[in-house]
Amino acid sequence: MDTLVDAGASISTPTCGPCFGGHTGALAPGENGLATTNRNFKGRAGSPDACVYLGNAFVAAAAAVAGEIVDPAGVV
Repeated sequence: MDTLVDAGASISTPTCGPCFGGHTGALAPGENGLATTNRNFKGRAGSPDACVYLGNAFVAAAAAVAGEIVDPAGVV
């Protein structure tokens, strides 16, 4: 957990807040986000011109550490 927090990850209890930007704000046009939710549709996390990628916990953790979406197998 310390590694993730040090990398800037937000750790919270499961809520609906991140979906509508209730924690760190909604995505702006052209921004990319990674979510571990099971739903994704245009405009769900902010602008319809933002991109939201879905990934599992391993992908999310690797992305938090690397600062970009990466294959978790390549993150040590």
